Amino acid sequence: MKIKNVRSQVPRDPRNRAPQKRNLNDIRRIVWHHGMTRRGLGGTNYLAYLRFHVNDNGWRLGGYTFGVEPNGEILQGYDLDIITYHVGNYNRHSLGIVLPGDFRYEDPTSAQYKAAVELTNWLLDQLPRNDIEVVGHQEVPTYAWKNCPAIDMNKVRRDVRNKKSSGGIVKGTSTSVTLPQLISPFMRGNDVKDIQADLTKLGYDLGEVDGIFGPKTDAAVRAFQKNAKITVDGIVGPQTLGALKDALEKKQEKAEEEKSKAPAPADEERWRLVTGTFSDADTYARAIRRIENRHPWLIHEFSTKEGTNPYYRIVTGTFRGKNVAEFWAEDIRENLGWNVRVQHANDSI
Repeated sequence: MKIKNVRSQVPRDPRNRAPQKRNLNDIRRIVWHHGMTRRGLGGTNYLAYLRFHVNDNGWRLGGYTFGVEPNGEILQGYDLDIITYHVGNYNRHSLGIVLPGDFRYEDPTSAQYKAAVELTNWLLDQLPRNDIEVVGHQEVPTYAWKNCPAIDMNKVRRDVRNKKSSGGIVKGTSTSVTLPQLISPFMRGNDVKDIQADLTKLGYDLGEVDGIFGPKTDAAVRAFQKNAKITVDGIVGPQTLGALKDALEKKQEKAEEEKSKAPAPADEERWRLVTGTFSDADTYARAIRRIENRHPWLIHEFSTKEGTNPYYRIVTGTFRGKNVAEFWAEDIRENLGWNVRVQHANDSI
Protein backbone atom coordinates (compact mmCIF):
# COMPACT_ATOMS: atom_id res chain seq x y z
CA MET A 1 0.00 0.00 0.00
CA LYS A 2 1.28 3.46 -0.93
CA ILE A 3 0.21 6.72 0.66
CA LYS A 4 0.90 9.90 -1.27
CA ASN A 5 1.92 12.84 0.92
CA VAL A 6 -0.01 15.95 -0.17
CA ARG A 7 0.49 17.95 3.02
CA SER A 8 2.20 20.72 1.04
CA GLN A 9 -0.85 21.03 -1.25
CA VAL A 10 -3.61 21.40 1.33
CA PRO A 11 -5.10 24.91 1.60
CA ARG A 12 -3.75 27.21 4.29
CA ASP A 13 -5.94 29.11 6.70
CA PRO A 14 -5.84 32.78 5.62
CA ARG A 15 -6.20 33.77 9.27
CA ASN A 16 -3.15 31.67 10.21
CA ARG A 17 -4.90 29.87 13.04
CA ALA A 18 -2.82 27.01 14.40
CA PRO A 19 -4.32 23.52 14.04
CA GLN A 20 -5.51 21.76 17.17
CA LYS A 21 -3.57 18.66 18.14
CA ARG A 22 -4.30 15.49 20.08
CA ASN A 23 -2.54 12.47 21.51
CA LEU A 24 -2.83 9.47 19.20
CA ASN A 25 -4.33 7.55 22.10
CA ASP A 26 -7.30 9.94 21.88
CA ILE A 27 -8.36 8.39 18.57
CA ARG A 28 -11.20 5.95 19.21
CA ARG A 29 -12.88 5.84 15.79
CA ILE A 30 -11.96 5.63 12.15
CA VAL A 31 -14.84 7.30 10.31
CA TRP A 32 -15.63 6.67 6.64
CA HIS A 33 -17.27 9.44 4.57
CA HIS A 34 -18.30 9.88 0.97
CA GLY A 35 -17.84 13.24 -0.69
CA MET A 36 -21.50 13.59 -1.79
CA THR A 37 -20.38 14.77 -5.23
CA ARG A 38 -20.60 12.44 -8.21
CA ARG A 39 -17.56 11.03 -9.93
CA GLY A 40 -16.60 12.90 -13.06
CA LEU A 41 -17.78 16.28 -11.81
CA GLY A 42 -15.31 19.08 -11.23
CA GLY A 43 -14.39 19.23 -7.56
CA THR A 44 -14.93 15.52 -6.88
CA ASN A 45 -11.55 14.85 -5.33
CA TYR A 46 -9.87 14.98 -1.94
CA LEU A 47 -7.99 18.27 -2.31
CA ALA A 48 -11.05 20.05 -3.74
CA TYR A 49 -13.03 19.06 -0.65
CA LEU A 50 -10.31 20.49 1.59
CA ARG A 51 -10.26 23.73 -0.42
CA PHE A 52 -14.01 24.05 -0.02
CA HIS A 53 -13.77 23.58 3.74
CA VAL A 54 -11.06 26.21 4.17
CA ASN A 55 -11.78 28.73 1.41
CA ASP A 56 -15.59 28.58 1.37
CA ASN A 57 -16.58 27.46 4.85
CA GLY A 58 -13.85 29.44 6.61
CA TRP A 59 -12.51 26.46 8.58
CA ARG A 60 -8.91 26.56 9.73
CA LEU A 61 -8.22 23.27 7.92
CA GLY A 62 -10.01 20.63 5.90
CA GLY A 63 -12.27 17.87 7.12
CA TYR A 64 -10.38 14.65 6.44
CA THR A 65 -6.94 13.26 7.23
CA PHE A 66 -7.05 10.91 4.23
CA GLY A 67 -8.74 10.74 0.85
CA VAL A 68 -9.07 7.61 -1.28
CA GLU A 69 -9.58 8.55 -4.91
CA PRO A 70 -11.67 6.49 -7.39
CA ASN A 71 -8.46 5.15 -8.99
CA GLY A 72 -7.40 3.73 -5.61
CA GLU A 73 -4.79 6.41 -4.88
CA ILE A 74 -4.50 7.20 -1.16
CA LEU A 75 -3.71 10.81 -0.23
CA GLN A 76 -2.74 12.14 3.19
CA GLY A 77 -3.19 15.84 3.88
CA TYR A 78 -2.63 16.04 7.64
CA ASP A 79 -0.64 14.30 10.36
CA LEU A 80 -2.56 11.80 12.48
CA ASP A 81 -2.29 13.99 15.58
CA ILE A 82 -4.01 16.97 13.93
CA ILE A 83 -7.72 17.29 14.67
CA THR A 84 -9.70 17.71 11.45
CA TYR A 85 -13.34 18.82 11.25
CA HIS A 86 -15.72 16.08 10.12
CA VAL A 87 -17.88 14.86 13.04
CA GLY A 88 -18.57 17.95 15.12
CA ASN A 89 -18.12 17.42 18.84
CA TYR A 90 -16.44 14.06 18.21
CA ASN A 91 -13.52 15.34 16.14
CA ARG A 92 -10.90 14.84 18.84
CA HIS A 93 -11.64 11.13 19.09
CA SER A 94 -12.18 10.47 15.37
CA LEU A 95 -9.99 10.16 12.28
CA GLY A 96 -11.69 10.85 8.96
CA ILE A 97 -11.31 9.09 5.59
CA VAL A 98 -13.24 10.43 2.59
CA LEU A 99 -13.98 8.54 -0.60
CA PRO A 100 -14.81 11.02 -3.39
CA GLY A 101 -18.11 10.13 -5.05
CA ASP A 102 -21.79 10.17 -4.18
CA PHE A 103 -22.69 6.69 -3.01
CA ARG A 104 -26.39 7.52 -2.79
CA TYR A 105 -26.35 7.13 -6.57
CA GLU A 106 -23.18 5.20 -7.40
CA ASP A 107 -20.92 2.63 -5.76
CA PRO A 108 -17.28 3.23 -4.88
CA THR A 109 -14.97 1.78 -7.50
CA SER A 110 -13.43 -1.58 -6.66
CA ALA A 111 -9.95 -0.01 -6.54
CA GLN A 112 -11.21 2.75 -4.24
CA TYR A 113 -12.98 0.38 -1.87
CA LYS A 114 -10.05 -2.02 -1.69
CA ALA A 115 -7.60 0.81 -0.97
CA ALA A 116 -9.87 2.25 1.74
CA VAL A 117 -10.03 -1.14 3.48
CA GLU A 118 -6.24 -1.51 3.26
CA LEU A 119 -5.79 2.01 4.66
CA THR A 120 -8.15 1.22 7.53
CA ASN A 121 -6.19 -1.91 8.38
CA TRP A 122 -2.92 0.01 8.28
CA LEU A 123 -4.32 2.68 10.61
CA LEU A 124 -5.52 0.04 13.07
CA ASP A 125 -1.92 -1.22 13.19
CA GLN A 126 -0.45 2.26 13.57
CA LEU A 127 -2.72 3.69 16.25
CA PRO A 128 -2.01 2.75 19.87
CA ARG A 129 -5.49 1.80 21.12
CA ASN A 130 -6.71 -1.76 20.68
CA ASP A 131 -10.43 -0.94 20.81
CA ILE A 132 -10.79 1.40 17.83
CA GLU A 133 -14.16 1.35 16.08
CA VAL A 134 -14.58 1.51 12.32
CA VAL A 135 -17.80 3.39 11.61
CA GLY A 136 -19.60 5.40 8.98
CA HIS A 137 -20.36 9.08 9.47
CA GLN A 138 -24.01 8.21 10.04
CA GLU A 139 -23.07 5.93 12.95
CA VAL A 140 -21.39 8.69 14.96
CA PRO A 141 -23.70 9.98 17.74
CA THR A 142 -26.08 12.77 16.58
CA TYR A 143 -25.41 12.04 12.86
CA ALA A 144 -28.04 9.36 12.24
CA TRP A 145 -29.90 11.80 10.00
CA LYS A 146 -27.00 12.08 7.52
CA ASN A 147 -26.87 9.55 4.68
CA CYS A 148 -23.10 9.21 4.76
CA PRO A 149 -21.20 7.25 3.56
CA ALA A 150 -24.26 5.55 2.04
CA ILE A 151 -22.54 2.16 1.88
CA ASP A 152 -22.94 -0.98 4.00
CA MET A 153 -20.62 -0.42 6.96
CA ASN A 154 -21.26 -3.93 8.25
CA LYS A 155 -19.66 -5.19 5.05
CA VAL A 156 -16.78 -2.77 5.53
CA ARG A 157 -16.19 -4.13 9.02
CA ARG A 158 -16.33 -7.70 7.74
CA ASP A 159 -13.81 -6.86 5.04
CA VAL A 160 -11.40 -5.34 7.50
CA ARG A 161 -9.16 -8.20 8.55
CA ASN A 162 -9.62 -7.66 12.29
CA LYS A 163 -12.44 -9.12 14.35
CA LYS A 164 -14.99 -7.22 16.36
CA SER A 165 -14.85 -7.38 20.13
CA SER A 166 -16.48 -5.28 22.83
CA GLY A 167 -18.12 -3.07 20.24
CA GLY A 168 -14.83 -2.14 18.61
CA ILE A 169 -12.18 -3.49 16.29
CA VAL A 170 -9.49 -5.41 18.12
CA LYS A 171 -6.08 -5.36 16.49
CA GLY A 172 -4.01 -8.48 16.05
CA THR A 173 -1.23 -7.06 18.22
CA SER A 174 -1.27 -5.03 21.39
CA THR A 175 0.90 -2.14 22.45
CA SER A 176 2.58 -2.40 25.85
CA VAL A 177 3.25 0.79 27.76
CA THR A 178 4.81 1.58 31.10
CA LEU A 179 2.37 3.40 33.35
CA PRO A 180 2.85 4.73 36.88
CA GLN A 181 1.49 2.69 39.75
CA LEU A 182 0.33 4.27 42.98
CA ILE A 183 0.72 1.52 45.51
CA SER A 184 1.29 2.70 49.06
CA PRO A 185 -0.53 5.44 51.03
CA PHE A 186 1.22 8.80 51.35
CA MET A 187 3.00 8.42 48.04
CA ARG A 188 3.50 11.95 46.67
CA GLY A 189 3.95 13.61 43.29
CA ASN A 190 2.34 14.93 40.15
CA ASP A 191 1.19 11.44 39.14
CA VAL A 192 -0.86 11.31 42.33
CA LYS A 193 -2.24 14.78 41.67
CA ASP A 194 -3.32 13.76 38.16
CA ILE A 195 -5.18 10.73 39.50
CA GLN A 196 -6.84 12.86 42.17
CA ALA A 197 -7.95 15.39 39.55
CA ASP A 198 -9.42 12.63 37.36
CA LEU A 199 -11.31 11.06 40.24
CA THR A 200 -12.64 14.46 41.28
CA LYS A 201 -13.94 15.08 37.75
CA LEU A 202 -15.77 11.77 37.97
CA GLY A 203 -17.48 12.84 41.19
CA TYR A 204 -15.39 11.02 43.81
CA ASP A 205 -14.87 13.02 47.00
CA LEU A 206 -11.26 12.75 48.13
CA GLY A 207 -10.79 16.20 49.62
CA GLU A 208 -8.04 18.47 48.38
CA VAL A 209 -6.11 17.67 45.19
CA ASP A 210 -2.74 17.88 46.89
CA GLY A 211 -0.60 15.17 45.28
CA ILE A 212 -0.57 13.04 48.46
CA PHE A 213 -1.88 9.47 48.24
CA GLY A 214 -3.57 9.39 51.62
CA PRO A 215 -6.50 7.38 53.01
CA LYS A 216 -9.16 9.47 51.20
CA THR A 217 -7.45 8.99 47.84
CA ASP A 218 -7.06 5.27 48.52
CA ALA A 219 -10.78 5.02 49.36
CA ALA A 220 -11.72 6.95 46.19
CA VAL A 221 -9.55 4.65 44.04
CA ARG A 222 -11.18 1.57 45.52
CA ALA A 223 -14.67 3.03 45.07
CA PHE A 224 -13.92 3.77 41.43
CA GLN A 225 -12.52 0.29 40.85
CA LYS A 226 -15.65 -1.25 42.35
CA ASN A 227 -17.97 0.87 40.18
CA ALA A 228 -15.85 0.13 37.09
CA LYS A 229 -16.09 -3.62 37.88
CA ILE A 230 -12.32 -4.13 37.84
CA THR A 231 -9.96 -5.53 40.46
CA VAL A 232 -10.39 -3.65 43.75
CA ASP A 233 -6.88 -3.38 45.18
CA GLY A 234 -6.19 0.34 45.57
CA ILE A 235 -3.42 0.10 42.96
CA VAL A 236 -3.58 2.52 40.05
CA GLY A 237 -1.90 0.37 37.44
CA PRO A 238 -2.62 -0.07 33.70
CA GLN A 239 -6.09 -1.55 34.27
CA THR A 240 -7.26 1.27 36.52
CA LEU A 241 -5.64 3.98 34.42
CA GLY A 242 -7.34 2.60 31.33
CA ALA A 243 -10.70 2.49 33.09
CA LEU A 244 -10.21 6.06 34.31
CA LYS A 245 -9.45 7.27 30.79
CA ASP A 246 -12.50 5.50 29.37
CA ALA A 247 -14.75 6.90 32.11
CA LEU A 248 -13.50 10.44 31.50
CA GLU A 249 -13.97 10.10 27.73
CA LYS A 250 -17.52 8.80 28.18
CA LYS A 251 -18.29 11.68 30.53
CA GLN A 252 -16.89 14.17 28.01
CA GLU A 253 -18.79 12.62 25.11
CA LYS A 254 -22.02 12.72 27.09
CA ALA A 255 -21.46 16.38 27.89
CA GLU A 256 -20.66 17.13 24.23
CA GLU A 257 -23.75 15.26 23.06
CA GLU A 258 -25.94 17.22 25.47
CA LYS A 259 -24.32 20.43 24.28
CA SER A 260 -25.02 19.53 20.65
CA LYS A 261 -28.72 19.14 21.50
CA ALA A 262 -28.92 22.59 23.04
CA PRO A 263 -30.39 25.42 20.96
CA ALA A 264 -27.89 27.58 19.12
CA PRO A 265 -26.88 30.81 20.85
CA ALA A 266 -28.89 33.87 19.87
CA ASP A 267 -25.89 35.47 18.20
CA GLU A 268 -25.17 32.47 15.95
CA GLU A 269 -26.95 33.66 12.83
CA ARG A 270 -28.23 31.08 10.34
CA TRP A 271 -29.37 31.84 6.81
CA ARG A 272 -30.94 29.85 3.98
CA LEU A 273 -31.49 30.28 0.25
CA VAL A 274 -34.98 30.38 -1.24
CA THR A 275 -35.45 30.20 -4.98
CA GLY A 276 -38.18 31.74 -7.06
CA THR A 277 -40.99 29.53 -8.28
CA PHE A 278 -40.81 26.86 -10.97
CA SER A 279 -43.69 26.54 -13.40
CA ASP A 280 -44.44 22.83 -13.13
CA ALA A 281 -43.36 19.58 -11.49
CA ASP A 282 -41.09 18.50 -14.37
CA THR A 283 -39.20 21.78 -14.42
CA TYR A 284 -38.96 21.61 -10.66
CA ALA A 285 -37.55 18.06 -10.75
CA ARG A 286 -34.91 19.09 -13.31
CA ALA A 287 -33.98 22.08 -11.14
CA ILE A 288 -33.50 19.81 -8.15
CA ARG A 289 -31.17 17.57 -10.16
CA ARG A 290 -29.18 20.58 -11.39
CA ILE A 291 -28.59 21.95 -7.91
CA GLU A 292 -27.84 18.48 -6.50
CA ASN A 293 -25.22 17.92 -9.17
CA ARG A 294 -23.69 21.32 -8.61
CA HIS A 295 -23.95 21.58 -4.81
CA PRO A 296 -24.76 18.15 -3.32
CA TRP A 297 -23.26 19.22 -0.02
CA LEU A 298 -26.35 21.28 0.70
CA ILE A 299 -29.16 19.80 2.78
CA HIS A 300 -32.26 20.65 0.77
CA GLU A 301 -35.82 20.94 1.92
CA PHE A 302 -37.76 20.46 -1.31
CA SER A 303 -41.17 22.03 -1.23
CA THR A 304 -44.22 20.87 -3.17
CA LYS A 305 -47.69 22.22 -3.82
CA GLU A 306 -48.87 20.19 -0.86
CA GLY A 307 -46.06 21.47 1.36
CA THR A 308 -45.43 24.69 3.18
CA ASN A 309 -43.98 26.43 0.12
CA PRO A 310 -46.37 26.19 -2.85
CA TYR A 311 -45.51 26.65 -6.51
CA TYR A 312 -42.42 24.46 -6.44
CA ARG A 313 -39.75 26.48 -4.67
CA ILE A 314 -36.40 25.07 -3.53
CA VAL A 315 -35.32 25.88 0.01
CA THR A 316 -31.82 25.01 1.17
CA GLY A 317 -30.56 24.03 4.56
CA THR A 318 -28.98 26.76 6.63
CA PHE A 319 -25.58 28.44 6.35
CA ARG A 320 -23.65 29.89 9.28
CA GLY A 321 -23.27 33.55 8.42
CA LYS A 322 -25.07 35.76 5.91
CA ASN A 323 -21.91 36.33 3.90
CA VAL A 324 -21.59 32.59 3.18
CA ALA A 325 -25.24 32.38 2.12
CA GLU A 326 -24.82 35.47 -0.09
CA PHE A 327 -21.79 33.89 -1.76
CA TRP A 328 -23.73 30.78 -2.77
CA ALA A 329 -26.79 32.80 -3.76
CA GLU A 330 -24.64 34.74 -6.21
CA ASP A 331 -23.13 31.49 -7.49
CA ILE A 332 -26.60 30.15 -8.26
CA ARG A 333 -27.70 33.40 -9.91
CA GLU A 334 -24.64 33.52 -12.15
CA ASN A 335 -24.36 29.85 -13.07
CA LEU A 336 -27.96 28.62 -13.01
CA GLY A 337 -29.72 31.88 -13.84
CA TRP A 338 -32.29 31.52 -11.10
CA ASN A 339 -33.94 34.10 -8.93
CA VAL A 340 -32.78 33.35 -5.38
CA ARG A 341 -32.91 35.27 -2.14
CA VAL A 342 -31.12 34.97 1.19
CA GLN A 343 -33.42 34.61 4.16
CA HIS A 344 -32.88 34.37 7.90
CA ALA A 345 -33.55 30.87 9.21
CA ASN A 346 -36.08 32.16 11.76
CA ASP A 347 -38.21 33.89 9.13
CA SER A 348 -41.15 32.11 7.52
CA ILE A 349 -40.84 31.19 3.85
